[in-house]
Amino acid sequence: MRQAAIHVFEAKTRELEGVIPWPYLDTRGIVTIGIGHAVESRAEWLSLPFDLDPIQSPATSEVYLVLVWSRLHSLSFGPDLAAGWYASKSTLRLTDQAISALFQSDVTKLETYARGIFSGYDDYGCDAQMGIISMLYSVGPGGIHGFPLCCSAIRTRSWATAAAQCHMQGCSDARNALTRSCFLAAAAHPDDVDSVHVI
Repeated sequence: MRQAAIHVFEAKTRELEGVIPWPYLDTRGIVTIGIGHAVESRAEWLSLPFDLDPIQSPATSEVYLVLVWSRLHSLSFGPDLAAGWYASKSTLRLTDQAISALFQSDVTKLETYARGIFSGYDDYGCDAQMGIISMLYSVGPGGIHGFPLCCSAIRTRSWATAAAQCHMQGCSDARNALTRSCFLAAAAHPDDVDSVHVI
């Protein structure tokens, strides 16, 4: 992602997703933390840089991490349980710096995928790149293929058409509004690729 877009996209995503330093279960029962980061496996869980009690030994810390991982999967989840409900279920926390690093890692992985399906990705402007990554962040890499008209418009840099075809069912109105505004900004400023025009 172009340099000017990186911090803006993180700030926008923090506003939309919230920032949760403790682990919680999303509405599908997936362990989640930070800025909507889904923890894919126990191995990844054990590698997260939690702010652990420095008095504990590495072995003791790992035992506690495994215990919390198992406990999380025994808890209730669903649309009626907000992330705050899980705050008291463990003492595990990520620092804001760790959360930001995790987010940037997620974006890097999504960009690798974006380059595979949009050969011109690196040449797109800040606004267009933000629109693409916003979609990938919301529906996942596989999910974007459910938007063939939008993908076709992105490939031909028809940004106004991409804006008209990027509405994602099941995503918040705010997320959809941001994604659409990114593509509209790209359409309005096709020659200014190094600036972010999304307000």
